[in-house]
Amino acid sequence: MHANNETGVVQDIERLAPIVKANGSLLHVDAVQSAGRLTLDMQQWPVDLLSLSAHKLYGPKGVGALYVRARPRVRLQALLHGGDQEGRLRPGTVPTHQVVGMGEAYRLAAEEAEADNRRTAALKQRLWHRLVELDGVFRNGAEDACAPHIINLAFAGVHGEALAAELQGLAVASGSACTSASAAPSHVLRAMGVPDQLAHSSLRFSFGRFSTEQDVDDAVEIVRAGVERLRRFSPIWRAYRNGEALATLYDRAG
Repeated sequence: MHANNETGVVQDIERLAPIVKANGSLLHVDAVQSAGRLTLDMQQWPVDLLSLSAHKLYGPKGVGALYVRARPRVRLQALLHGGDQEGRLRPGTVPTHQVVGMGEAYRLAAEEAEADNRRTAALKQRLWHRLVELDGVFRNGAEDACAPHIINLAFAGVHGEALAAELQGLAVASGSACTSASAAPSHVLRAMGVPDQLAHSSLRFSFGRFSTEQDVDDAVEIVRAGVERLRRFSPIWRAYRNGEALATLYDRAG
């Protein structure tokens, strides 16, 4: 995964690829979150397969693309059968209207990438600098190795899903859409060493082409009110305010 969909953390494909190739393995990269925002240099990356999706860049839902390196050739095996018209890789005809929509969305993204990245990165910093004033707010993921449009924050003393329910009017997530049916803490945050209780207290915020400074300022006020309301009923937060270390409190709660 080039850019993680929960934290925005970017993996160094240029350094990882030679390690994979040296062991004789094929390398597939999920670039759904990074396409149109980060450079995908297929000349420099010895990547065999790379997947893309239209909907992350304002294209139609239900269509994506798979880059397959021609040399050295990667042989694909069909998962569905019944028609030979699509290179014997899938039955049915590719939906032309969706493919055209994806192509146009990616063309526009390439044109707007520099301006979009500059603006979304500034909006992300605006949100972070204002919310960190709440105290007990932590950033999950390195700031200097992160996609410009995603930030993941942990709010000590509250549960992420309870907070998300408080934030009426905001589209935020306590994990990825892929794991929304699971009550378990994010496996991504756990793998990063975030304690379970704090992982449960985390929310992902993302920004897009049409996000504005006013949107961020409104979000800050809504989040601030929600966090403060939930913390009034939180024994962990009361203990933290009385001087106990968060790590000790979360160990005890877990």
